[in-house]
Amino acid sequence: MSLLPVAIHVDDGCDRWGQYAGGCSTGTIAGDHVDVGATTGSGGHHQSTSSGTDEGIGDADPGPYVEPSPLVCDRPDLCPLGHSSPGGPAPTAPGVGVSMSDLASFYPQAPTVFGEPNGWAIIGLDANFVSQAPEHVASGVLLGQPASVRFTPVRFAWDYGDGAGAAGADGGATWKDLGVPEFSPTATSHVYGTAGSYTVRLTVSYTATYRLGDGPWSGVPGSLSLSAPTFTVVAGDAKTVLVQGTCQADPTGPGC
Repeated sequence: MSLLPVAIHVDDGCDRWGQYAGGCSTGTIAGDHVDVGATTGSGGHHQSTSSGTDEGIGDADPGPYVEPSPLVCDRPDLCPLGHSSPGGPAPTAPGVGVSMSDLASFYPQAPTVFGEPNGWAIIGLDANFVSQAPEHVASGVLLGQPASVRFTPVRFAWDYGDGAGAAGADGGATWKDLGVPEFSPTATSHVYGTAGSYTVRLTVSYTATYRLGDGPWSGVPGSLSLSAPTFTVVAGDAKTVLVQGTCQADPTGPGC
């Protein structure tokens, strides 16, 4: 049996009426990823699958078809069109699988870190650190429909390896992109006071939104955090250092 696309409401508070109109979906943070779940059906016996297929639905003998009764609404002023006012209980057809659910997991891309100068620093001068962690979208399939989760970085927490740290809303930029000389202070740079090898660590926090098909984006409560691969920098004294230009081109550069 093929799974046909269905209308699913992106609504964490999707109620009984949403279930009958097509289905409901939810998005939740689950450690280092986001789980998006959806349920579709018309309020009868519930069976589910976590694989995105219709496996296991319809395995039992459904028996003779029974025409479903109209949904009874006890608030006529709030009843959707096509539903009856109060009446007797609506009979159900036992054994008929009329509801399906699915769950898909979406993982953000891991952030990266690099430093300049690459892998070393001069004591008393700024070493610049930059993270590449852009906003991005992870895609998948949920109940036969395209599903997407958009991850947006909102916090970058730095540990420079010498007991100092910093945090900000962006991952920094290179000296060239900032249009400043080498060894200039930046929002993500750090000055080492003693010689040694230091391990730089970065944790990036993301918020997430999700959508099904071309529907609206819906927020996922909370945030998730990912660690970038560590970066090692060696700090030491230097009387002459490598710079991007010559001393003639930049007489104020280090070592000139």
